[in-house]
Amino acid sequence: MDEKSVGKELLSRFSDEQKRMAAFSINHFGTGEHPCPDEKELAYFTEYYLVTCLRQVVMSSFVTEEGKDIASALISKIENKPMSIAEYINDYDGIVCPICRAQTNMYSEDFDTEGSSVYQEVHCKVCGMSWIDKYDLVGFIMIDN
Repeated sequence: MDEKSVGKELLSRFSDEQKRMAAFSINHFGTGEHPCPDEKELAYFTEYYLVTCLRQVVMSSFVTEEGKDIASALISKIENKPMSIAEYINDYDGIVCPICRAQTNMYSEDFDTEGSSVYQEVHCKVCGMSWIDKYDLVGFIMIDN
């Protein structure tokens, strides 16, 4: 990520809640030399600096899961890259939003089947994205009766 500022265009895509989280992350996890009292000043921080502060929010033990989800969504919005399928499956076991990495505030539809595959549409309430999880039958385990 380069050293460009967050800027007004990117900031305009943040919800009010996301703007508050961005300011919170800088005020609590920044260097202390750069307080962020309002939105105007928030636009002048570099993307790298803001993402660094937001990652501290995600790892913090005193921030709620909802707060961590908002911070994760902001990181994804700034970096503008969804996770890979391998990362979704291997690193997160398919229990996070592959777009914003939120771990809560998701809901899913009923399962659909096709042959030995099962599909389920999933929606993230944090970033608004939807995707389909696919499950494949790979075997069975006998149960003693």
